[in-house]
Amino acid sequence: MKVALPDLPFAYLRGIASALKTLEEECELELFMWNSTKPLMDVFDEIKPDLVLLYQNQLDISVNLAAQDFNFEYIVFSASPIQLQKQPIAYITDSEHVSNFINYQKNTLLVKPSANVAQIHNGKKSSILNSDICVFNNDIQIGIEHLKILEYITAKYNTKIFGPQKLEFPQYMGDFTIFERADAIASSKACIDLGNFDCLDAAYLKTAPVVFQGAHSLYKNFNSIQELEEILNNVINHTDETVDYCNSVYQDIIRNQTFYHRVAEIFNIINDNDRSTECLNKLKELVSC
Repeated sequence: MKVALPDLPFAYLRGIASALKTLEEECELELFMWNSTKPLMDVFDEIKPDLVLLYQNQLDISVNLAAQDFNFEYIVFSASPIQLQKQPIAYITDSEHVSNFINYQKNTLLVKPSANVAQIHNGKKSSILNSDICVFNNDIQIGIEHLKILEYITAKYNTKIFGPQKLEFPQYMGDFTIFERADAIASSKACIDLGNFDCLDAAYLKTAPVVFQGAHSLYKNFNSIQELEEILNNVINHTDETVDYCNSVYQDIIRNQTFYHRVAEIFNIINDNDRSTECLNKLKELVSC
């Protein structure tokens, strides 16, 4: 099976792609990423994919034209059903727009932030990256509330800040690769999630996630500096309670919160149950190492 995805800077798509890449042998598939500026018809002509993942704004009449010459199915990330002769085999949407798919429930998946296990699994402790707290500023817009949190933690704790947004803190370490990010998380006692779902990767690596304005009751959430201080006083000391907390969120991740689960859902919804099972088997293999 040839699977084609656009190369776009979206965390969900990157997670799907990274999981698929590790499944090429087990699932007998080839993954192709293409520059999103390439005309869609050229993608079909050059790759001849069996399955394509597309965003709604990439769709045009070329899908119908390609269907005349090529045998393929496609899944679309969309806010509403697609009005093309060549219909998608499935939809992926978010909670805000899921009500638009009431007539397509059996063929619609909901976007779920997930741990990118394929890329962070080998995260290791590093003396260079060792810290009490790590923070990442990718996929969010740093605002005044975020800066207050950073000012507090950098003044009180051994903190390392990473990300594409340059910040005027001595603790800012610059941008990172996905592998450096994994090592930074693994080398910290806590990871503060400012709203970009870093809590999920931190939970997988058993580094205590602390979430700003979080809604998940399983995680340690805070809305004020005072609440953050109370949480960190326990977490940084690595108490038995912290160990139990890290084990609890880790179990939640491997139960249903990884991109291997999301890829398994994709294969399941297109009735490819064998590949769906292989996705989950790959996860079991990784966590058993």
